[in-house]
Amino acid sequence: MNPTLRPGERHEAVERLAQALSERGISISREAAACRVYGLELQAAVLDFQVKHGLTPDDVVGPATWRALEQVDDEPTERPVIRLEGLSRFAAAILRVAERELGVAEDPMGSNRGARVDQYVLGILGDGAYLFGEPWCGRFARWCVDSAAEQLGMASPVRDWGDLASAIKWIEAGKKRGMLSRLPTVGAIGCIVAGKHGHVVLVADVLGDGTLTTIEGNSSNRVRSRARKVAEFAGFVRAG
Repeated sequence: MNPTLRPGERHEAVERLAQALSERGISISREAAACRVYGLELQAAVLDFQVKHGLTPDDVVGPATWRALEQVDDEPTERPVIRLEGLSRFAAAILRVAERELGVAEDPMGSNRGARVDQYVLGILGDGAYLFGEPWCGRFARWCVDSAAEQLGMASPVRDWGDLASAIKWIEAGKKRGMLSRLPTVGAIGCIVAGKHGHVVLVADVLGDGTLTTIEGNSSNRVRSRARKVAEFAGFVRAG
């Protein structure tokens, strides 16, 4: 059960709060997420979230705010504009795989489980079952990469990268292999670092105004597309 958080309190649930806000498209710095103090940056993010969702704007993260953070958005999942021009055959395949998964949702909502979600977590190599019930955005990204490779009859480039269950693991693996960049490219895996897991997305298009469109798992408990700021990301891993 999630506790009520008031400004200035220290609690381990602050990391879950930062994770939930990140998954709802609200950028949280790694410092604010990791210190376990419900400080000014998180208060501002919560206030913004409360105002936009018709909640009492009091900075207090109580039952109503937690429920809203865990609910699926009422808005439909839109199909993003995927820019395939100039992409390698493999990068284009990754995005097409991800696009076909739009709308897949957890069952029950907020459980990090579901028939299709469990397939992402298990992975096509069958090596992630122990992560059932954990955030699955990183596993979804890996599943898309592995599935694209399988469709093309090639070895997955991330086959020996480990579990890749979190943004930090993606960043560490990409950095180790010289495939991490601060600049986004279409088809790359974008990593937002916030709390223990952060958030992992697939870059569908990069716009010229400092924004990009994504396809991402575990975003409001489903696979959906979002518009995000490039500044939210700690790095981008080129897997295709």
